[in-house]
Amino acid sequence: MEKSENSHYGKVTQVIGSTLDAHFSEEQLPRIYNALRIEVKRTILGEEHEETLWCEVAQHLGGGRVRAVALGSTDGLTRGADILDTGEALAESGWLEFQAGVRAQDAAVLSAAQELEQQAQRAEPGQHS
Repeated sequence: MEKSENSHYGKVTQVIGSTLDAHFSEEQLPRIYNALRIEVKRTILGEEHEETLWCEVAQHLGGGRVRAVALGSTDGLTRGADILDTGEALAESGWLEFQAGVRAQDAAVLSAAQELEQQAQRAEPGQHS
């Protein structure tokens, strides 16, 4: 992960659904609304992939701990994972550009799936609804 002068690492301590808790040193506690970034390894169809999970700090819990809301799936996220405080709000962190890229990929996949469905319908008229 890229590290700037305002960024600091912590550790994920708990994952509950779409929220997670992380511990940072008290001197480097992320501000509310800061973007946090985690590289998560997931196995999809037998292949391991690394994906970026973006989170936003929602609450200070005390003792160097924060609660954050994940902006994607927490599947595969484990306690002890490194988590980066970007030192910036989501809009400034590169998350919006990341989302735009994901949307473009989703649109391309959807378009390809629709084309395959249309080809299947032309090949077998009356078989698909």
